[in-house]
Amino acid sequence: MFKQYFSFLKLQWQHYLRQKNIIYRIVEIDTQHHIFSLQIKGRNLLIKKDFFNTISTENLVQNMSALDASSVGFYCGRLFCASKSTEKNSFSFPFILTHQNGRYELISQDLRTQEITYIDKVNSVQFKELPTAVIQSDYIISKFDPTQACYIGMLAGRLIEKTATKDKTPSLGMVEQLWRKKPKLRVIK
Repeated sequence: MFKQYFSFLKLQWQHYLRQKNIIYRIVEIDTQHHIFSLQIKGRNLLIKKDFFNTISTENLVQNMSALDASSVGFYCGRLFCASKSTEKNSFSFPFILTHQNGRYELISQDLRTQEITYIDKVNSVQFKELPTAVIQSDYIISKFDPTQACYIGMLAGRLIEKTATKDKTPSLGMVEQLWRKKPKLRVIK
């Protein structure tokens, strides 16, 4: 009983810390010009940054919510994959994956199946799912650290873009099949 109560308090404290660290939020995404409009918490000030500058600034990604960070990663992953196929430039992702206050922690990626493995730090349970399934669930992606959520978004964006370039069928395509794969159901205590 005491152990369950202590883990509940720990989760509440981690949620408080996560919410306290959110400074930026995405207001608008301009996919045509590749620009994010970010709003600073408590101010009416908008910052406009292109996709790669947003990712390059580690402070921005760490001070977003995990949902916004996964959106940033998704669009940057798609843009990077599309620009890599048209132009032969290389772009390295300039941030380090941190695990400061998320319930889930990214462990590995299977390059053959493109599935990622992550662990629930509270229950010590491992999950293996596609990154597209993880970013579809607001509950799951919000439990990651923002840098890890951004990376999962990048993996999902790259997977979608690669699948879209390979997909030649006009009917139910492979991209739609990827989006139909939902995350596994889990019991929440």
